[in-house]
Amino acid sequence: SRPNFEYKEENCQKLALLWLNIASEFASYDYGLAFAGTNEVHEPNNWGKPTAENLAVQNAYNQTFVDIVRSTGGNNLTRHLIVQTYVCNPEFGLYNGDFVIPTDVEGNNNDFMSVEFHYYTPWDYCGEGKRYFWGDPYKEYEGASAQDEANMIALFDKVEREWSSKGLGVVIGEWGVTDHYTSSHKDLCRQNISYYCKMLTSEARKRGFSTFVWDNNSFGNGADKFGIFNRRKNMDPQAEWMLKGIF
Repeated sequence: SRPNFEYKEENCQKLALLWLNIASEFASYDYGLAFAGTNEVHEPNNWGKPTAENLAVQNAYNQTFVDIVRSTGGNNLTRHLIVQTYVCNPEFGLYNGDFVIPTDVEGNNNDFMSVEFHYYTPWDYCGEGKRYFWGDPYKEYEGASAQDEANMIALFDKVEREWSSKGLGVVIGEWGVTDHYTSSHKDLCRQNISYYCKMLTSEARKRGFSTFVWDNNSFGNGADKFGIFNRRKNMDPQAEWMLKGIF
């Protein structure tokens, strides 16, 4: 992504040309179509805390995206646009002015814009699969904590105060839990996954956040096994546990 001042102008020009072409092609499409400007912009192999330079470049990408799409007119003048925090990590957008809300055209206010972040927290549970239990009802098992739900709620409350209160929509563009379990507690581990899913989606719905579960078509037991719908077998057993929590 090269989110550095050295490449800022070059990348903004590339982004502008890309979105000029896309937005022009779809300018007459109805409002069922939304555009999202970037995805997980970050330094190569570095998902950690960004520098002030990284943040400034991501903010420039967001503003370039909004300016170019709006300039194409038609339905794009009020099409819903989704802008992102750095690396789509909410923690890198909620504090110290790290994320700057792009300026929209006059009259739009923030009515046609959403902020996107991705949520795989805690990563050792959701992504790595090194932690098998999450949440207060499971605190008797290793890894789970009575503080787990409170941590999620605190973050979502901060998002609501920081963005929803300003008229912005909120999109959790990716979230999920890798399928992981111990041989002795397979069903219990999957019940726990279902509990996590239910907690996340219910807390998001309370606040009007849109949520999109991640499915990478990878199945098994361990890290990054986010598969839900098996493209060859219609549905994986993981889907049952995930969907019990989502719906």
